[in-house]
Amino acid sequence: AKPLLDFAITKKIESTPTIGLPRLLKTEIIPWLDKINDRLAAATLINRISQLSGISKELIEQELRFLKQPKTNAQADRLSDTKKEPATSQQSTINIKPLSLLELELIGHLYFSEPEQIDCDSVSKVLASDVDLDPLWQNLAIEFLETLTLGAAPYKQEKSKFISTVEPRILKLFGYLEQKKDAFGTEERSAKISRLLSEISLKKQRDTISQLKKQLVGASREDTENILNAIKSINTSIVDIEKRL
Repeated sequence: AKPLLDFAITKKIESTPTIGLPRLLKTEIIPWLDKINDRLAAATLINRISQLSGISKELIEQELRFLKQPKTNAQADRLSDTKKEPATSQQSTINIKPLSLLELELIGHLYFSEPEQIDCDSVSKVLASDVDLDPLWQNLAIEFLETLTLGAAPYKQEKSKFISTVEPRILKLFGYLEQKKDAFGTEERSAKISRLLSEISLKKQRDTISQLKKQLVGASREDTENILNAIKSINTSIVDIEKRL
């Protein structure tokens, strides 16, 4: 039965678009995992699911623990997480890359978007290829886009709907965004998000060039040529992005 379950989960994930993975995990796969009594088998499947979906195993494990909690205590536990992060918490030991100001603004605009305001497919592609977010924030952005694709606005949903809310920092982010709601008001949402994506991509490209230039020190002749060619290619990409701004 376990190999069959492994096969079924693999097929489910591989046949689901990236934007739909958080909902698939929350509504189908995690409830399956909850029925497995063999801890070793469950751990093996969680690792496999994480590899296939790109969603960290820590988030999957926390959502599984949340599912196992009595419903009367679960919401209280989540709310208490917004006030404190216990030193013994597994999540407190995870190194999460903070959002830059541009990335925070992008997440905010995705959160307050209405379905008709943005092209979710285009944003998803750029987000996956040109934006270097920590997996925690990346998964949250994907969940927002999935919600928009389904015809709903993220900010109008119950926060517990999002699998990423198992991490206390996500709940704190929601609180911050609600406080700053007026700052994200705009009738040109699509243009604003496109510009933010371009600016974030530009910064990533320039940071890459800075790192490459550092590698020139002490590099061999062959490596120097390869690094300079890489810098030239990135500069061409930067010029293309700047034209779109």
